[in-house]
Amino acid sequence: MAEQMISIEEIATVQGRKPAQVREEARGLGMWIGEDWAGREAVTVTDARALVSGDARRRAEQGAAWKAFQGEVKAWQDGRAAATQAAADEAEQKIRRTRRRVDISLGEVQEARRLAHLHAGAQWERRHPRPRWNAEPTVPLAYLTDESEEGSAMAAVKGKLRGPSKPAERTEVA
Repeated sequence: MAEQMISIEEIATVQGRKPAQVREEARGLGMWIGEDWAGREAVTVTDARALVSGDARRRAEQGAAWKAFQGEVKAWQDGRAAATQAAADEAEQKIRRTRRRVDISLGEVQEARRLAHLHAGAQWERRHPRPRWNAEPTVPLAYLTDESEEGSAMAAVKGKLRGPSKPAERTEVA
């Protein structure tokens, strides 16, 4: 069963606009423009209502804003990943340079990389606040446990001075 159609001219009359403006807006919002019973350009009743009320425009703007936000989230996560990877690589190079490749166990290299990775991730989160949607963060913090440190310049300075956390003594369980 076909849905009823409302002509572009009728919508333009209700809105006090020119039919060309309504047609352009409908096309810009991705609405299908067909014909009504008289062969005039028309949109479905649902689309006509969304055009007149402004819901279609708001939905389109909301969709564009969400897409932009998703881009910000991806850029933030990619930046954090790049910072942690670079720090881990640098830590590995440093331990290999200082020890001149003598007696370096894989465990030592992995531990140096892990500590540098954690420190760089925490520093990234301190310096770069998470993207927010409607004032709420939607991306979890991976390295900070205290959310008050997020985006804090003072916490970043303290973290830099403190350096990477020292490994905890491991106790063997029998």
